[in-house]
Amino acid sequence: MINTGWQLYRAHFAVILGLVLAIELPCQLLLAYLGYHVFPKEDVAYTVYNLQAAFILQAIFGIVVTGGILHALFVDRMERRAGFPECLSTGVTHWFQLFWTNLLFMGLIFLGTLMFVVPGIVVAIRLSLARTVVITEGKWGFEALKRSVELTASRSLKVVNLGLSLLLPLYAAGLGARMLLTNPTLDHWLVAAVLATLIQLAACFITVCFFALYETFANEEAAEV
Repeated sequence: MINTGWQLYRAHFAVILGLVLAIELPCQLLLAYLGYHVFPKEDVAYTVYNLQAAFILQAIFGIVVTGGILHALFVDRMERRAGFPECLSTGVTHWFQLFWTNLLFMGLIFLGTLMFVVPGIVVAIRLSLARTVVITEGKWGFEALKRSVELTASRSLKVVNLGLSLLLPLYAAGLGARMLLTNPTLDHWLVAAVLATLIQLAACFITVCFFALYETFANEEAAEV
């Protein structure tokens, strides 16, 4: 799955990079500026404000990048290439569908976590393909969540293996970026914004790999019929 994802990521890197520079870079510049010059410096308060701001920016703007990438991958499977303007336009025109689906997705994970951590993890696994379904099948909201549950039925272990394989290196990269910022010569909000944008560019690989996983599950489902 990771090999397939890497091939797709490389093939569409120009579009992915364009989306990240157009959407994620301004968001990370704003977030870094707020973190260095606006948010309180107390550890707990800073963490809370920073996480809230990051969540809001990703919920509002990050889904445009996700939608654009998924569109590029989807039309590629129909033997057509989609350029940056088309992918950006698709991400924007599908904003509400992606936003509402993502809001339900995060809300259900939160509710599951309140019931202890394990239910939250289970919900995250079963709903992990919902955003992909919005672009590939045109379903959104609860319909997209239901479709994701159908696709991941009896395949949860594959989702877990792929998720851990992707999230752990990304987490390590994030820790590495924070360590770099402890160097006084690098501790600047512009450097922090650039490093965070690079992390977001790497995170797009997760979107690509989960699209490949969606394809695999959809093909397996079709073969079972």
